[in-house]
Amino acid sequence: MKKLDPIKQKLERLAELRAAAAASDLRPFLADKSNFVVARAASLAGGLRIEELAPELAAAFDRIMSHPFRLDPGCAAATAIVKALLAMEYLEPRVYLTGIRHVQMEPSYGGPVDAAVELRATSALGLALTDSDGLLFELVGLLADREWRARFAAARALASTGRPDAIPVLQYKATIGDEQPEVTGECLAGLMTLAPERYVPFSDSFIGHQEAAVAEAAILAFGVVRSQPAFETLARRWPQLPAALRGAALSAFAMMRCDAALDFLIHLIEQADEKIAAEADRVLLLHQNSDSVRNRVQEARLRRR
Repeated sequence: MKKLDPIKQKLERLAELRAAAAASDLRPFLADKSNFVVARAASLAGGLRIEELAPELAAAFDRIMSHPFRLDPGCAAATAIVKALLAMEYLEPRVYLTGIRHVQMEPSYGGPVDAAVELRATSALGLALTDSDGLLFELVGLLADREWRARFAAARALASTGRPDAIPVLQYKATIGDEQPEVTGECLAGLMTLAPERYVPFSDSFIGHQEAAVAEAAILAFGVVRSQPAFETLARRWPQLPAALRGAALSAFAMMRCDAALDFLIHLIEQADEKIAAEADRVLLLHQNSDSVRNRVQEARLRRR
């Protein structure tokens, strides 16, 4: 008789629990030897926001991080645990401080890869929730990480702290740029969120950047901000935007979720050339769960005819 795989059995049991899982159901799985089982249990705990499991999650993290290369190849469990604690808005910085510093180079075809990038990125967002004395030190350090996803998370985390001393750091990083335009865009979004009066005009200058990818990232940053000044600045830019950047601008208008941006897109559906009208119609699918927006789009289509 074929022997049953105990790890597979545990994963199947966790799949059965899903939305009905209770703290008592998940505790044994968080202590399991398999990092895949721990990862699945942590994901359930985070998704259901079972906050009473926070101590067990932190204990599981400590156990795994005592020998991470052996106990957690791929950083699956450690990352899932930090994501769960972040979802619970866990405010003890110790786990996040360990995670943000962890690098785990693992062998792969083509050379070693860092399996801990997502762990560092998620830990940065968690650390930003805390009042750790080393908060800014750690986030600024991560802004120089070798992996762009970690730098991106560092920029987002710095902005989410709401601290005035994060502003010059983000300005400097945006000014010197990054090999990945999304990082620059995230810095600009953070600046416009923290100090819109000064940094909406600052970010506007990046729309004319000589590198199209940087200009596109800057445009999309305006959509993240979702403010009237951001809309007005991007709307003034619209007539002069190159065709290659108009798709990004339309996406940004849709992301803003403000009445002025919605009116702008509806107007384009009614009166712009066919290509722009179709693209404006498409980006408004972002609001497809809104009856009022769907009705306005349908009315605009009929008026166009």
